[in-house]
Amino acid sequence: MVLGLTPFIALFTAQSASFRAIGDTRTPLKVGIEMNIVHVILDYLLIFGIGSLHGLGLTGAAIAMILARIYGFVRLLIISQRIPSIALKLSDLRLVWGLALSMIKFAIPAMVERLSMRLGQVIYFGLIVRMGTEVYATHNIAGNLTTFSSTIGGGFAVAASSLIGQAIGEKNQTDVQEYRKWSYIQSAISMTLVTAFLALGIKYLRLIKQFFICYLSSY
Repeated sequence: MVLGLTPFIALFTAQSASFRAIGDTRTPLKVGIEMNIVHVILDYLLIFGIGSLHGLGLTGAAIAMILARIYGFVRLLIISQRIPSIALKLSDLRLVWGLALSMIKFAIPAMVERLSMRLGQVIYFGLIVRMGTEVYATHNIAGNLTTFSSTIGGGFAVAASSLIGQAIGEKNQTDVQEYRKWSYIQSAISMTLVTAFLALGIKYLRLIKQFFICYLSSY
């Protein structure tokens, strides 16, 4: 179900990128928070059900994800229509071969890179699963913890792409070099600090987790 409706996920991603390209990173953030709240609510309702509404289990989780992404895309589309630089009109919905080929040229290497990374993950995830469910669960928990650090690098990567693109458009080579340098420095420092915090504070995080488990199990 998720695979069949991935165009909505792609549209949401493209809409978010268009806002970031014009220097607006707050709007995708706000809509992303709204989307996650909607996602959590729909997950609960569609997985477990409520009252006379029966839950759908894993199928409900898939439906909730798609509905949340559709919500995010529609919200961004409505907001974008108020901004002349990225607003769409019916006359814009035509194929311009030059632009399309240019985008494909840049997109293919990025797609191949992501696909190769995902293929590698599928292979070594399969190897980890063969080691047992506890090992696989541990791997997933550790992987989720490391995203706290890698997400920061991803944020600086988005900022660098947007700002460097704008600087190139303004033919300001000095700013291009400065944005490139500071994206490296700031992301490296920030990711190192977060990683150090996680490494040093992991036992306290474990105690907090145990507290919530005991608290929830008491009900």
